[in-house]
Amino acid sequence: MLVKLAIKRNIKLFPLYKFFLEFRPMLPVMILFTNELTGSYAVGMAVISAIVFSQSLFEIPTGVLSDIIGRKKTLIVGILVDIIALCVYVISIFYNGNVPAVFIGAVLQGFALSMYSGTENALIYETLDQLKIKRKYHHVYGRTNTFS
Repeated sequence: MLVKLAIKRNIKLFPLYKFFLEFRPMLPVMILFTNELTGSYAVGMAVISAIVFSQSLFEIPTGVLSDIIGRKKTLIVGILVDIIALCVYVISIFYNGNVPAVFIGAVLQGFALSMYSGTENALIYETLDQLKIKRKYHHVYGRTNTFS
């Protein structure tokens, strides 16, 4: 009974997780930051492109990893890698805006985003399946993604 309550609580907390995952005010600042470093807005856009490219590159390997280690652990690893990426961005500031460090942070952030990508949907589906209410998947999924 306690396990079932914990699972239901997870579903209720998921929109909050999704909001904090998607709230990234640093991306516009990153473009301005890299422009200040290099004098080029193109480098700022290249950093964002590196995030998107690395996310698509890591999509399949992280999906397999999610199947192996489990959904919850995959989300935790993604959050930790995202924090490391943010730390790399901050460290690059202290080293006079080391542009290669910014790109390393972008690749790490892309990896973290690929960890979240399908894992969130699979976690919601599997949780609802455990609660024997799979038919509510679209309702819960829609409610969860209103924050993104």
